[in-house]
Amino acid sequence: MNWKTFQQYGTYPIFVVVGVSAVLAGIRAGYHPFAVIAVVHLIGAGVTELLERLFPWTEDWNHPKGDRAVDLIHAVVSNIGFLD
Repeated sequence: MNWKTFQQYGTYPIFVVVGVSAVLAGIRAGYHPFAVIAVVHLIGAGVTELLERLFPWTEDWNHPKGDRAVDLIHAVVSNIGFLD
């Protein structure tokens, strides 16, 4: 992976691999797939928002940072769009 690809996708490929692994582990443990996917998705959205706050160069530059509730909603919606 070259630097331009990393700048474009950031840590999202890592989150996808970890998320899919967590979902499969939850399904194997006997949980319903939709319940596992929802929980893993919300945790991923929270972690993504946290990383964007800790490392501001990873944030979406088209989205001005401000109110935390709006930022969390934006993280959830943008992650849902990413998974589509």
